[in-house]
Amino acid sequence: MFRLKDTTVPMPKEDLWTGTARILDKQREIKYIHAVLRKHKERQIAALLTKKEKLQKRVSQDRIYWSLLDSVLKSSDEFEDFGKLIGRFKTLVRTKEQLLKRQSTMESEREREAVQLRQYVSERRSLLQHYENTLSQLQTELNTTRSQARRLESTEKHIQKTDAKRTLLLGRIHVATRNLYQMTGGVTSGAEGFNVKDTLDQLDRIQQNIQMWTEILQDLGSDKGSIKKTWHYPGRS
Repeated sequence: MFRLKDTTVPMPKEDLWTGTARILDKQREIKYIHAVLRKHKERQIAALLTKKEKLQKRVSQDRIYWSLLDSVLKSSDEFEDFGKLIGRFKTLVRTKEQLLKRQSTMESEREREAVQLRQYVSERRSLLQHYENTLSQLQTELNTTRSQARRLESTEKHIQKTDAKRTLLLGRIHVATRNLYQMTGGVTSGAEGFNVKDTLDQLDRIQQNIQMWTEILQDLGSDKGSIKKTWHYPGRS
């Protein structure tokens, strides 16, 4: 009898490697989006700080004019000449008109800049929302890819296990076939021998031997005292 050596046929892992590569690609894409979002936030904060500094500077400039006007009004009692007082009053009126005009211009400019700032913030928020949605979608795809990779790995292990069982079963069939062939009188060496790895040839020869012995037994049971046919026994001269 022959003993079977248990062998396991390794399976290719191309599907598993493909899933792992997709996971790495998704992770790199997520890191890139995080970097883009961080840069946009930094730029937005810098722009807001710059506008704040400009507004504070203009408020400081306006405060100087209002302080000057207040000091002039407080010193109006010092004017004894009525003409000088009237002239001073007209000067103050013109100064006030100029300040009001300047204030109106600055308010219009501030309003325009405020509108631009709100528009910029809205656009940045929309862009951030877009990147957040993209990030969420990529995270979902990453989870799906990981799940597929786990399923592929499980399937590969199952296939390897199944193939190992099939290999073991085929080996047992091969050994059993060879033993059965020897039991029926077949030979595996010499001029009449055959390829021991050719299981199909062994099965054909086993069938021939069984048919031959069946006919011999039938002839022996016919009580005719002799065999009706001349047999050529496989493996013998």
